[in-house]
Amino acid sequence: QKGSGNFSAWVIEACRRRLCSEKRVSSEANKEKSDITELLRKQVRPD
Repeated sequence: QKGSGNFSAWVIEACRRRLCSEKRVSSEANKEKSDITELLRKQVRPD
């Protein structure tokens, strides 16, 4: 059972790496998405 700990550590590392690269790619798209979310929020309840 020595390898299972190594495997989970590797999985976590791979997931973290994937999240980081996805964040880098989607940071621009996220800006647009937050703008759209803001617009929708204003439509739902105008201040």
